[in-house]
Amino acid sequence: AETVYNKLGLKPIARCFAMNDAEIPTNASILISNMLLSICDLENRRKVRKPVNVAFNFNPYVTEYINETFRMLLNLIDDKTCSGIGRDCCLDLIVKFVDRASGCNWTSKFILSGVPKVLRVAATVPDLPDVEKKQYPITEQTKMHISCVLSTVYHDLCSDKERESFNNECMEFIKALCERDDVQSRVRTIATLAVLLQGPFDTGNAILGSQNLVDLMIQMAGSGDHLQERIAVEAIVLSASKKDKAAGILSLGSEILKDLYQSANEQIKVIALVGLSKIASSKGTDSSANLVTEGSCQTLARACCKFLTTSGKFEIRRWSADGLAYLTLDADVKEELVDNLPALKSLFNLCQCDDAHVLYSITTIFVNLTNTYDTRKADKEMAELATYAKQHVPKEHSKDDAEFVEERRRKVVEAGIIPVLVQLCKHKSDNCREQVARVFLGLCENEKYRGPIVAAGGAKSLLPLALDGTPGGKTKAAQALAKIAITSNPEIAYPGQRVR
Repeated sequence: AETVYNKLGLKPIARCFAMNDAEIPTNASILISNMLLSICDLENRRKVRKPVNVAFNFNPYVTEYINETFRMLLNLIDDKTCSGIGRDCCLDLIVKFVDRASGCNWTSKFILSGVPKVLRVAATVPDLPDVEKKQYPITEQTKMHISCVLSTVYHDLCSDKERESFNNECMEFIKALCERDDVQSRVRTIATLAVLLQGPFDTGNAILGSQNLVDLMIQMAGSGDHLQERIAVEAIVLSASKKDKAAGILSLGSEILKDLYQSANEQIKVIALVGLSKIASSKGTDSSANLVTEGSCQTLARACCKFLTTSGKFEIRRWSADGLAYLTLDADVKEELVDNLPALKSLFNLCQCDDAHVLYSITTIFVNLTNTYDTRKADKEMAELATYAKQHVPKEHSKDDAEFVEERRRKVVEAGIIPVLVQLCKHKSDNCREQVARVFLGLCENEKYRGPIVAAGGAKSLLPLALDGTPGGKTKAAQALAKIAITSNPEIAYPGQRVR
């Protein structure tokens, strides 16, 4: 790695990132990743226990290499001649190596030199007629990559001063966009806000309130212009990400979302549907909370299923799956969905795509249907105390009882979920793999499903999940493997895995 750096330098590699080709920027990204791991000796350093907020100690030579590499990545991100795929690869590298906990400790430097550059890309709206000569080339995933970068940096900040500096950089960028009161600036402002709401939510939410952007979103949503409506409704949907924030948007934006749901534009209609689904499901699994009219969740779920089964457009089906991921927290919706075979088959077919966001939504639906999410057992004494103090006590829905859960699991198995789960095990997203492990563990609780799981290759697929992934995912996968071994011959269930 040092020979490549000393003899070749970073400029030829930077030219590879700029190429509009699927493979060359990806291979350049792998090269830079391996060089960082090797020159910084990160693999060995990560094995040594240390406090999370203490950075690794690098010598001057390594520090100079790190600085040069990150400057190259940021220049490529801000370069309009760089391809969209190359830009995504640069953003992905920053996510992997920017933090101080296990990376190159570039968080503080990124606040000043990196945040404005990635926000300029975040403000890009391809459909917007631009007076400038050229826009940044971006892919469908670029803005999600930017959200991940900003979120990684924000969560790595370890002092109030750093957080204030980060928030100020974002605030100043939004203020500069708001200074010009024209359609382009308004669209760019809300597009940037949407990226912040997907990433460092607290920063985005603070800007949303301080800059009076809720009124701007509502104004754009009622403008009659499809582009403004789409950008605004996406931001409204994202700003309702947390229960307390959803209640605020419920009072301000729910009527707008209902109006946009009547739009002739199918994409705007389905995004508005997701917003309404978020608001309706923000009570979680608490059946006693009534944020919306009784039966609304089922009505919205039927609309999502209709889009899912009738639309031929991937984007529409993706948003429909998003809506169902929220709505399936409601037990009545779960009961309807497991009986809707065409909708389940559409979800299974959608699993063939490589989009991590879509697959996470689908695996979340599977987790909700099988009740394999984590639940906290209520303390009886605390519940009695809360009741005495006239505080709200969450109540589980009667259809989330064991017999209903077991029946739903039977129906999804009969619909063909096991081969789909085996296929999903191959996906590279650790979060998706954890969700799959949860569902497998839930199904393995019933002895009669263990045989079909082994026959479909589920036991073999669970092995890598138990060895690599999130801590929770590895634990769930290991527990599922243990349950399979209780009733199955290990030599048949795990061929070739016996240690002699």
